[in-house]
Amino acid sequence: MNDIIELACGNGGLEMHRLINEIIKPPINNPSLSFPTDSAYVQARDQYLLFTTDSHIIDPIIFPGGDIGKLAVCGTANDILVAGGRPLYMSLGLLIEEGLKTDTLRLVMESVKREAEHIGLSIVTGDTKVLEKGKGDKLFINTSCIGLPVFDPVCHFRNIMPGDVIIITGGIAEHGIAVMMQREGISLDSPVRSDVRSLHEVVYGLAEKAITPKFMTDPTRGGLSSALNEIASASGLGVVLDETCVPVNPSVLSVCEILGLNPYEIACEGNAVIITDKVDAGKALETIRNCGDAGKNAAIIGEIKEKPAGRVILHTRVGTDVLLSMPEGLNLPRIC
Repeated sequence: MNDIIELACGNGGLEMHRLINEIIKPPINNPSLSFPTDSAYVQARDQYLLFTTDSHIIDPIIFPGGDIGKLAVCGTANDILVAGGRPLYMSLGLLIEEGLKTDTLRLVMESVKREAEHIGLSIVTGDTKVLEKGKGDKLFINTSCIGLPVFDPVCHFRNIMPGDVIIITGGIAEHGIAVMMQREGISLDSPVRSDVRSLHEVVYGLAEKAITPKFMTDPTRGGLSSALNEIASASGLGVVLDETCVPVNPSVLSVCEILGLNPYEIACEGNAVIITDKVDAGKALETIRNCGDAGKNAAIIGEIKEKPAGRVILHTRVGTDVLLSMPEGLNLPRIC
């Protein structure tokens, strides 16, 4: 680690993992932190619960496809959902900068209400602070959520085996590119909208069909590259990805090519990476595709291999194999 915290330390890549693993985790030394998702499994008497927390500092706070309120509720609920849980109760902490328009706050709160009702969770507690002008950036939101497991066994890296199949529920990089285009005033004939949405229909759909995923995660900060590298590193297995199978909106791809961005490193906010047994893969894919907008563009994009252990290999459209590394440096800050 460097002597100071840099903006790149919050972007979901190598710098962020070093910050968490070298500075933040060691003093706490809590076994719950070893669970390899954004949600912790904790025991309350004879009941296991899932618990997560998240903070949202997006700029702009209203963007094509959503706003910071929708992002906060869906993003936090998704952390419970991809850990194999049902989100039930959520807290809402608001840090409001002096000068924010009341109409803007009303719009955000309507989004919070709408998304919570859609998911079926209750916002049961919260906190509100108002900061002096210049001490914040319009509006920051912190949310925490408690849920109950819906799968047995639980989704865990240790379940992953060679031969397992990798499914993604939708097109990559849509959230990050939509936010960046809005921020920078970039326009296209085919505008890009954020994919921010809850994944509850996908997760509950799999549960109803008695399909238990080996593992799930959502490729938010650091994008698909970060998510797959975390899987490879934690499992000690190889991930082989077929570029021709990865769904990418043509407009997203065009923006990335023009600006020299890597779509594999850009955040999604309504997407899940799901690892299943090969026997279940076809049924799982069909089920996900029947789960509305959240899964209609789902695709099988790769496979778990014994080698290269701990690495992610991308088999490109031209037939070459390239290493897909954990993202480094400053990509797109303030997008979630």
